[in-house]
Amino acid sequence: MLVARSTPGAQEKAMTAALENVIRPFDAEFDPATIVTGTWLRKNSMDDFLTQSAVGASVGGVLLLLAALGIYGVVGLMVATRIREIAVRIALGASRRRVMGMVLFDVVKLVLPGVFIGFLFAFAFIRLKGDDWGIALSNLEPLGYLAGCVIALLIALVASLGPARKAASVQPMIAMRSE
Repeated sequence: MLVARSTPGAQEKAMTAALENVIRPFDAEFDPATIVTGTWLRKNSMDDFLTQSAVGASVGGVLLLLAALGIYGVVGLMVATRIREIAVRIALGASRRRVMGMVLFDVVKLVLPGVFIGFLFAFAFIRLKGDDWGIALSNLEPLGYLAGCVIALLIALVASLGPARKAASVQPMIAMRSE
């Protein structure tokens, strides 16, 4: 292995040609393609990082979509089973906004404990095992966890907007007759 350093601003091709001229007398079968330059190493390192980030973002996006679909289904079922109660509330004068707020508040009550427990597990796991995995995070780490919690809550709220709007548009007379 040979490590060489060029002057700042030197051309990469000139450096590899000079290295090839130095090595060729000692090794006639030398393959110039085996020369690794700092530029090449930096480019491949960034390409690997960007590829891994894209894969991670794609997997995270799919997981968030699946979570949103699950929440949409659960909230839709919750609204469907409580349709009579919602109709009574509307008949007694609850506004559309109040009914939507009630459904969204129920969603937050259901999602918040899971988000909090997930936050605690992630924080503890990284603190306990992070050094073994080579994960050195900065002081901004808690902000990342907080951002993840906020995103999870927002996904839950957005996913439950459809069923909440359906609940708010219930016609009391029709709902009472249907059951």
